[in-house]
Amino acid sequence: MQIHKLCFLALFLAQAAFAVKFNFKTFDGDNLFFLGDAELGPSSDGLDRSGAWSMTRDENPFSHGQGLYINPIPFKPSNDSAPYSFETSFTFSITLEPNQTPAKASPSSSSPPSTTPALPVADSSAYSTKPTTTRVGKRKVWSFKDVNLSSGERFTAWIEFRNKDNRITITLAPENMKKPKRPLIQGPRELNDVILQNSYVGFAGSMGRAAERHDIWSWSFENAAKNN
Repeated sequence: MQIHKLCFLALFLAQAAFAVKFNFKTFDGDNLFFLGDAELGPSSDGLDRSGAWSMTRDENPFSHGQGLYINPIPFKPSNDSAPYSFETSFTFSITLEPNQTPAKASPSSSSPPSTTPALPVADSSAYSTKPTTTRVGKRKVWSFKDVNLSSGERFTAWIEFRNKDNRITITLAPENMKKPKRPLIQGPRELNDVILQNSYVGFAGSMGRAAERHDIWSWSFENAAKNN
């Protein structure tokens, strides 16, 4: 089975605490670190750069890569304390080359290990739309629209962690939509034991034999650490 996945991940190191906020509206290689097949994405003419940050190369079967923000980021005051609140959003696309058929993968089979706050991306997902008129008791029922994530279209994902109630939310929508009010995934998540004091943040992408690209088009991040 081929598994196609793209995920936001955290790698762990130690450093003094400070507030971090950045916003990449496009990528030129500055403040980024590349591992494996990660590269600045080429444009359609094959000569220029598209402004994307690519995790895979569609000419390489089983291509995989990781891209990191160059500096470690504080996630906790100390290794024994609760994590700071943080939020990140990014716009991505997964482009399958012509005449390729993506292998279907269930969310559980494509999810990264539970030791990192992550967004699993298989070949399909959903995003929330406005509440329908259907009611369950006094509550309106939200509807979700299915999307094909390997269509080459761009989508935006939001990942937010609030330390007040240890709640993490993941929201997804097409690039041209505002952030939906209803997240795709939400719930309590204890991160104390899986995140160390400081971490690198970034992305990882991988593919099977099918030729496809995993591109990040923009990325913002902000934590709630206090400046010393």
